Amino acid sequence: FAKVFAQGLLLTHNAYLKSGWNVMDSFVLIFAWVDETGVLAESGMAKVVRLARALRPLRLMKRNKGMRIVIDALISTLAPVVYVVVFALFTMTISGIMGMGLFGGKFFRCTTPGAEFDPDTWRGGKAECSGTHVSDGSGTMWSNPAPAGVLTPRSWIVAEYNFDSVYRAFFTLYRVNTIKYVAIIHDCGDLTDVNLSPHLEHNPTLALFFVIYLVVGALFVMNLF
Repeated sequence: FAKVFAQGLLLTHNAYLKSGWNVMDSFVLIFAWVDETGVLAESGMAKVVRLARALRPLRLMKRNKGMRIVIDALISTLAPVVYVVVFALFTMTISGIMGMGLFGGKFFRCTTPGAEFDPDTWRGGKAECSGTHVSDGSGTMWSNPAPAGVLTPRSWIVAEYNFDSVYRAFFTLYRVNTIKYVAIIHDCGDLTDVNLSPHLEHNPTLALFFVIYLVVGALFVMNLF
């Protein structure tokens, strides 16, 4: 109260509540008074008031100059971090839209042999991936084989990481951001076209998309932090 009388509460130049630490201190004291008086003991707010007890150690930080400097430094870095996060989301959004244009609908493959892509005729894909297949135990590069002699239905499935929607594009790019991109780049290099099966190293230049994204969206943005 002495500081409030000496410096003013809010409207003066050095008012008490113009300091964030003083606002926090006042907030903790108000909850402490309410808790001690028991005014809200019978209401639904009683639990909230009790939870405010966890804020009491913050008053000790106010009296420790070193801790105040550390906390002030952390708070001052929040605005630049927000700018970096916005830039990262912008980069991911643009890359996701480009990925949908380049790879949308192309990460599908058949679960059994018999629908392999023929680069000479450009046939082999969703149309051939129908009916059933008697497994010989070999399987394909993109799916685990069934035991030999087992009759299995063919299915036209999509890879876990793909660009068929904005959500899946973000999910795939987030996976690339975690530097777990080898399998995704391999799948990308095998892509052929919509409704066609992948073919080993059909178009490896498509991997440049991920290389550019890794440089801009992962390495550069992460180093901004």
